[in-house]
Amino acid sequence: MIVMENKTLEIVKRDNLVEFKEKIEELYFRVPINDIIMKIVEGLHKIKNCEIEEYSHELKYELTVEERIRAEPIDCRFSTIEELRSAISSSQIQLFIYLLSVWQENGGANEFFLEAKDYFSKRGIAVRKASKDRLERDLAVLSTVSIQLQAKNKKQVEYIDSQLIDYEKISQGFYKICFGSWIEHISYGTFTLLHKNFFKYHPGHDSVAILLSLKLSQLAKLQFPKPLTSYSLKFHTLFTLIGISECQIRKQGYKYYFYKLESVFQRMQVEMGFSIKIERQEGSLTMFMQNKLYYEQSDLKQFYKKK
Repeated sequence: MIVMENKTLEIVKRDNLVEFKEKIEELYFRVPINDIIMKIVEGLHKIKNCEIEEYSHELKYELTVEERIRAEPIDCRFSTIEELRSAISSSQIQLFIYLLSVWQENGGANEFFLEAKDYFSKRGIAVRKASKDRLERDLAVLSTVSIQLQAKNKKQVEYIDSQLIDYEKISQGFYKICFGSWIEHISYGTFTLLHKNFFKYHPGHDSVAILLSLKLSQLAKLQFPKPLTSYSLKFHTLFTLIGISECQIRKQGYKYYFYKLESVFQRMQVEMGFSIKIERQEGSLTMFMQNKLYYEQSDLKQFYKKK
């Protein structure tokens, strides 16, 4: 009798595991996300608002004293730096993340192919001329970007100086993609789960959700395997990522940003599966920036838990 019960429990556990794996495949995709990727994402988000360099006529955002991201109109689509800046949007971040996922699927190949139909399907976009034009515009923008970053290799720090991507249109709807030398510092065998609804966010008015989805997904992989009582992100880190300065916070007020963030969190709870709570200290700017965002995500927690 006990033997039969044990066998039944094993069957139930096996069925539950299969069901969970199917759920993960249905709702999530795999993409490498580490500090290098997040620095590139932060730079892509912030570079649009940088002043045009007077002599080099480029956009430059400095992440640290020794790390920066640049954009200059080297693609024939952009005749001026002003034209390039007007084309920059969060859609390039979504495309960049998609390209990383395709690269990962292809085993880290030096060259791989982007199929427009597949990308549009992931984004929930109809295949139209305007969509194809935007895709080619986004590829062109990414090809104008170069990065200078530091990367840790065991105990050594290496300096990366590289073009972000190069691309070539092979035929209608197909593009050959090649990442710059920076990709040598990314392992295709290491991945982070990111909810597929990430691609459904609108690049115009959902930029905060796009950035926060990436950050929380990165932190989930790092924090969920640890036996912590809670998992959190400091407001200071959050506002640095999304590019909101202390001056802006003072001007708009704490309640404004609490309201703005809560509207984003509500959507992420529905669309990304996160459970999010925030502290509400607002007596001073220091207190406000020390607030924390507490998060949980049951699928990711189960997936990353130590076996």
